[in-house]
Amino acid sequence: RLPPPVPYRRFLGWLAGRDPQEARAAWAEVLTGFDEPTLVGPAGRVGQGPREVASFTVSEDTTEALGELARSCHTTVSTVLHGA
Repeated sequence: RLPPPVPYRRFLGWLAGRDPQEARAAWAEVLTGFDEPTLVGPAGRVGQGPREVASFTVSEDTTEALGELARSCHTTVSTVLHGA
């Protein structure tokens, strides 16, 4: 069983307290030996495909059900919606 999730706000507080120069140095060390960009996707792929914005209203029952689903999966409503 996983421990309860740490609130995102706490993570942001931790992140804000980090030293950016220290982080750059750590990443520079990890990436030593990479002298040029490395492809992380197929060559020649342009963009990420079509995008659009959709707005909608959901009922109170649906909102409650989404919250219950997220809690039962130990995740957030945002994660549930991204998975949909």
